[in-house]
Amino acid sequence: MSLLCAQYLRQAEVLKADMTDSKLGPAEAWTSRQALQDLYQKMLVTDLEYALDKKVEQDLWNHAFKNQITTLQGQAKNRANPNRSEVQANLSLFLEAASGFYTQLLQELCTVFNVDLPCRVKSSQLGIISNKQTHTSAIVKPQSSSCSYICQHCLVHLGDIARYRNQTSQAESYYRHAAQLVPSNGQPYNQLAILASSKGDHLTTIFYYCRSIAVKFPFPAASTNLQKALSKALESRDEVKTQWGISDFIKAFIKFHGHVYLSKNLEKLNPLREKLEEQFKRLLFQKIFNSQQLVHITVINLFQLHHLRDFSNETEPHSYSQDEQLCWTQLLALFMSFLGILCKCPLRNDYQEESWGSYPLPALKVSMDWLKLRPSVFQEAVVDERQYVWPWMISLLNSFQ
Repeated sequence: MSLLCAQYLRQAEVLKADMTDSKLGPAEAWTSRQALQDLYQKMLVTDLEYALDKKVEQDLWNHAFKNQITTLQGQAKNRANPNRSEVQANLSLFLEAASGFYTQLLQELCTVFNVDLPCRVKSSQLGIISNKQTHTSAIVKPQSSSCSYICQHCLVHLGDIARYRNQTSQAESYYRHAAQLVPSNGQPYNQLAILASSKGDHLTTIFYYCRSIAVKFPFPAASTNLQKALSKALESRDEVKTQWGISDFIKAFIKFHGHVYLSKNLEKLNPLREKLEEQFKRLLFQKIFNSQQLVHITVINLFQLHHLRDFSNETEPHSYSQDEQLCWTQLLALFMSFLGILCKCPLRNDYQEESWGSYPLPALKVSMDWLKLRPSVFQEAVVDERQYVWPWMISLLNSFQ
């Protein structure tokens, strides 16, 4: 079967070369693109392992869709272009066609490889009586992990297409389904970060870039994207305020992590940490945060601690520079102070479960799970200096009985 797919691949290379020819008219380019889509779709369905080995899914997206989308977007943004409205109409039509292609491809892949996705509409619901495909004997059965990967790939690009169409809630839904399908792949998290950034949600942006890196298969661009986001945060002007709102806290929190991650202006860490601890307590007790924001804050702290320390082999001695040690100490101190405040919050007299719900508890669970896995942290001086945390934690745990 690889012989047939190899033949398809050779035909695809010819079509790709034709599409780069500047002399090609719009009609010819459209015909070549359609033929390329058909060839790549056949390869993915016929011999998925061979197709993935040749990176067919990436070529399909880049050459049959992304390049054209980028070209049309550039032309539509050009105010000097007299045909902007026509280009915008063409872009809308092309995005609609792209969405239809990937929806149909996902449907076919799920049917042929018997993949059950919770987010997928069954063929029977679309009025298709039979799911059976013809010539199934010619199909090489792939590994289940490959099936999951290619379905995730389709979901991610359906999310991208929805994002280009400004359908943000639909894009987020596709990305979340993609992340649930293969949680160890970082790409859906990176796309969720891009989506959050477009909404101006800086905390969620940083959280998802961290998630995209802290997986078995990190998304390569996520590290660069995180650096850019943190660098941009450090460029913003410091505002002197006695009391912060939640946006002030988030800006300062991201700046703190910018100093740590990029190892810049480290002399600002200690005063910034003290201010963050003071304002975190005030804002938490006023119930300004929501549970998700508290989890995001906690996860970003833990991500940075792992960025600074190699926990893979804690038995071997490691040497760290003075700057690395300073960053580690300040960050661990911030994490422990936040942990103490999170433990104290439900113990307050005015804390009522009916109105507060599980407010700080998810972030506490994440923090405690991490401490359980990293017992060496208890030997650190900054942890020892914060013994007040443990009576609050004990009281909180006893209150659950």
